[in-house]
Amino acid sequence: MEQLKVLFLEDDGLTRSSVASALKTFGMSVVTASTAAEALENSEADCALLDLHLGTGPTGIDVARKLRAKNPEIGLVFLTSFEDPRLLDKDLKFLPRASSYLVKRQIFETEQLVIALRASVRNAQGEQSEIELPAEFANLTDVQLETLRLIGRGLSNSEIAKSRGVSVKSVEQTISLMSKKFSLSHDNKANNRVNLARIYYRLLGAKD
Repeated sequence: MEQLKVLFLEDDGLTRSSVASALKTFGMSVVTASTAAEALENSEADCALLDLHLGTGPTGIDVARKLRAKNPEIGLVFLTSFEDPRLLDKDLKFLPRASSYLVKRQIFETEQLVIALRASVRNAQGEQSEIELPAEFANLTDVQLETLRLIGRGLSNSEIAKSRGVSVKSVEQTISLMSKKFSLSHDNKANNRVNLARIYYRLLGAKD
């Protein structure tokens, strides 16, 4: 099988080195990058494995789109701790065409990455892909996800209302609907906020 040239963009040094080493054991040629700028210097790769959240500045999806503009046939795979990318950016609903979205905690062996990377090269002529979300979170609306993100950041209902440009009552209704979806108690609103914050961090991939 032809050796694949893989660009791996990951801002965490330990993850970057360990995953790159693992991919090399499967006969892949790996070039690593820790920033968006470094990644965009390597558009000649066959495929790219991209972290979604890179700190301030461009996201992994921003980088992917620029890589595709330079090389329309590059395969794209996202590897992230975010179970729902809307928690990073409420507008991140779609991936570039024929790319895939993998959650780190659901990856148990390197072969899963290898299969996804090889498939991304074969499918690089496909159409735009909608992000497939875990069933537990797929039915949350953009407004609910944005409210959940702001709760996780510690904002009060009035601060959330100001940020979203809505009334406090509207925020309370959104929180009530989310509480029902996650089967939280209706009797203790303070505890519901704590539990929703925990759900937020779980969505980010944080351990309980």
